[in-house]
Amino acid sequence: IFVVGDAAEVGAAAPPAAEAGAAAPATAAPIGGPPQEEPQRLDERRRDFIGLLTMLGRQQRRQDLWMRRWLSLMHATLRDGMQNMEQTIQRNIQDLVAAIREQTHRTGGSAEGPVPGPAAAPPPPSASPQQRRGRGHGRGQGPVRGDKRKRP
Repeated sequence: IFVVGDAAEVGAAAPPAAEAGAAAPATAAPIGGPPQEEPQRLDERRRDFIGLLTMLGRQQRRQDLWMRRWLSLMHATLRDGMQNMEQTIQRNIQDLVAAIREQTHRTGGSAEGPVPGPAAAPPPPSASPQQRRGRGHGRGQGPVRGDKRKRP
């Protein structure tokens, strides 16, 4: 630390801040805040910002067009697939209806063609309501309602 003064002051003790290793005080900032940027520099920043906005706008439009094209292609593909599926279903239904109509006009045949062997026996008679009800529907209930005897 340089001290301006006479020789007695030169040998004197330094102030406590200097002894602690603190830096010398910085030069004070000019009053009025930070210096203003030059108008030319401001114009450059404005041009850069406008260029950035223009580039972002173009990129957004390109992405929008690409997405519209992709969605249009997907829509057309799905529409074509659905039309093909509808046509196939209609054809299959028409074939099925025609086969059923043919079957009703033939006696003793089936949709797959004639079945070899004798004609099938008629179905057995339907069971009575008491037999259909079955067992095990509660405590001690048998096949007939009200019959409380346990059955083997």
